Amino acid sequence: MLHRYDQRLIVTQPPRCRKVPDVGETLKGNNMKTMHCIDMKSPFTGKVNSMFMLFDWVDFIKWKEGRGLIQDCLPYLSEDEREFLKTGYMPEEWGQAFGEQE
Repeated sequence: MLHRYDQRLIVTQPPRCRKVPDVGETLKGNNMKTMHCIDMKSPFTGKVNSMFMLFDWVDFIKWKEGRGLIQDCLPYLSEDEREFLKTGYMPEEWGQAFGEQE
């Protein structure tokens, strides 16, 4: 199943989930990563970019609700994926926007 979201999305709990667990809480048999296509408008170019990511919806909800830092809620995503979720910047735009890091 492929889910598509954009940055205007109002996040709600998935219908089968009664309670979103706390950060670090272990769920037995409920964690399921699914592929998602995220659309975000780049603050640098104004262009809408898409990135495919594999993550657990419950982890995403915890982060969107402010129940933990993105690196704690979605630690299995790469730094580039997490940055794209937070800001909309594509990896190749960082060098252009902020200068290359040495």
